[in-house]
Amino acid sequence: SEEEARIQAEKKAKEEAEVKAKAEAKEKAEAEVKAKAEAKEKAEAEAEARKAEARKFEAEMEVRKAEAEAEARKAEAEAEARKAEAEAEARKAEANSESKLAEMEARMAEKMAKMEAQMEGMSKKEAELMRVEAKAEFIDFDVLGVSESTKIKGEIKEGSDMISLKDSSKFPESGLGYINDPTGENISIKWKSKSGNVLNGVSGVKRTIASGAMIFNKDDLQRTKGIGPFIEEKLNALGIYTFNQISKMDSELEDQVNIAIEFFNGRVKRDKWVDQAKEFLKES
Repeated sequence: SEEEARIQAEKKAKEEAEVKAKAEAKEKAEAEVKAKAEAKEKAEAEAEARKAEARKFEAEMEVRKAEAEAEARKAEAEAEARKAEAEAEARKAEANSESKLAEMEARMAEKMAKMEAQMEGMSKKEAELMRVEAKAEFIDFDVLGVSESTKIKGEIKEGSDMISLKDSSKFPESGLGYINDPTGENISIKWKSKSGNVLNGVSGVKRTIASGAMIFNKDDLQRTKGIGPFIEEKLNALGIYTFNQISKMDSELEDQVNIAIEFFNGRVKRDKWVDQAKEFLKES
């Protein structure tokens, strides 16, 4: 009958729908399993890639570390080489300096021996100052420089409080001076004022000074620790009058001056005359 046929058709349709639903569910489940498998595979691949990148980075770091250590060892070796070279140069320079000093002392001794006759009858101080003055030729004044100087005009009588100069333009309004007079003992003077080429208020003219004697502008070197009155006289006799000159002494010149003024060995360096002179110059 038609009713039975309809029921059978509905039953068949329902069965087909169930079969289809099951097939679709199975397909969906399989798709999900596949997707999970693919996701897992992708995650594992990405993890492996990250591990590979980490291993690569670690390897690069090791290379850089090795390179840095190699550079550090190279730099250390180069520094040691430079240090050794500098020490060798210093020893060489010291040896050369000692050799030059020994040669200078020998030449000084030879000159002093020739001057023995000239110093007969002199006091010990006069002879010592004469020896020091004669040693000026062994000092490098191209490095030290020289103090301002000029000639004295006319004879200056003992006790005079005025001195006429050929040119006083480079001399201060008041100051100290050293007079080098070939006719007698050199003397140090000071003055209080200046008018034109005339020094006024002069003190220290303890003997007559010949016309044409040289006067040098000077500093009070006795301000320096280690320089007393006689050492200052020796320095002046040698041709060193100012802090500026002393400030220019290098190690070799310190030794040369030390020898020339017949001072205790190494005293110029130990008392740090150069450093003191530089400080005095800063004050002026």
